[in-house]
Amino acid sequence: MTGAVPALAAGAIALVLVRAPSPALVRLRAVRGRLIRRRVPSPAILAPGSGLVVPALCGGVAVGTWSRLGFGVAVPVVPAIAGATAAGTAALVLSRAAADRARRRAAAALVESVGALAADLRAGQQPAEALAAPGADTAARHRAVVAVWTVSERSGAPAAAVLDRVEQDLRAREAQRREVAAQLAGARSTAALLAVLPVLGVALGAAMGAHPLTVLLGQTRGHLALLVGVGMEAAGVLWTSRIVTAAQGSP
Repeated sequence: MTGAVPALAAGAIALVLVRAPSPALVRLRAVRGRLIRRRVPSPAILAPGSGLVVPALCGGVAVGTWSRLGFGVAVPVVPAIAGATAAGTAALVLSRAAADRARRRAAAALVESVGALAADLRAGQQPAEALAAPGADTAARHRAVVAVWTVSERSGAPAAAVLDRVEQDLRAREAQRREVAAQLAGARSTAALLAVLPVLGVALGAAMGAHPLTVLLGQTRGHLALLVGVGMEAAGVLWTSRIVTAAQGSP
């Protein structure tokens, strides 16, 4: 009976230690829960087809009205379709460019935020204090940071060292993207020049007195030529944009 008392005491102590984690482990679990709650899907910068209806309608109405009032076409359906196609394509290309710029800014902010978070942890700040610092929300939303807290909680590895590796990986990816973007600068310029050439050709023909707009907007055969030309131009621009986007590795 006497020997059973130490055994029972040891078992009680072990049970308390198992059921009551250390304060550091409690803090890590709380921070991990906070990160997971913050990890919400960010809204898409541009959903496919969103924001294109209004520019397409405006372009169609503008060209159709021009054909109706300027050249006396009774029902300018084909010019309106051509105008809508041209305006929609231009809006899509511009929106993709804006989304790409926003994505690059977000990636740069993420790298700086992860680096600042790692520096704060190395300086001795508690995880909750480091996350409360300005700009830390950007890092907290990234899945790699959530994984860091999970690994730190389970293995006891220092979070700052792992965050340094995450920052290095993000910087390497950004450097690769910048290099690819620099290599594609020439292709972008060539594609933009080829997209503007038809407009320059029409302007040059008008300056020479050939009246290309009268043919394109006022005659049936010109309507067909306008629709085919705009369709091929839009297909070429969109195909080039898709090739460049795929080469950059953007979603």
